[in-house]
Amino acid sequence: MIHSSDSIFWHNVDSKSVNSAFIWDTIRSRSNPPIWLSIVWHKFSIPKCSFTLWLALKGRLLTKDRMRALRMNTDLKCLLCSNAIESHDHLFGSCTYISDILKNSTFSFVGVWNCYTNGLVLLNRPHGTRKLVGLLYFAITIFLTWKERNARYHDSSHNTPATVTCILVKRMLREKLHSCKSFKDAILRDPNIILDLY
Repeated sequence: MIHSSDSIFWHNVDSKSVNSAFIWDTIRSRSNPPIWLSIVWHKFSIPKCSFTLWLALKGRLLTKDRMRALRMNTDLKCLLCSNAIESHDHLFGSCTYISDILKNSTFSFVGVWNCYTNGLVLLNRPHGTRKLVGLLYFAITIFLTWKERNARYHDSSHNTPATVTCILVKRMLREKLHSCKSFKDAILRDPNIILDLY
């Protein structure tokens, strides 16, 4: 039988429901989102910090161990502490530089990179706004630690102490949160949250 107009059928669905998005959803393979996704992206996240954290959690930053694996000529010594081979695991987990920054907050961080990649960041497991503030502190710390590492890699005379980076972390934290209406509303409900910013 010849129809007077053309029709699109895809997987027994008529043309009224078929569009390119529907077709794409049926042919692409979907995987479960990573367990750490909510650590990276939340309502208080800063895009550049979240992007750096996302790359770190995926193991995609060009740390020295990865440079060596790509046959780049470099020594493996950590630029921040000089005590270990620079890797994601060391740089963002056990390095004394990042440990000093994380200890200088009101939050208790796990301090083990493998736990971070499995979605466990905060030991005392706060809830609501306080949890998001802790996750933001963590993301900013990862971002500024990586920034400091790169500055030292490209300029051997560069050396910002962890105490100064900690001040910068808290400044970025305050600048972001004081511009968020939901954070201001949370302070009205619980004024103690403000202590996490200093």
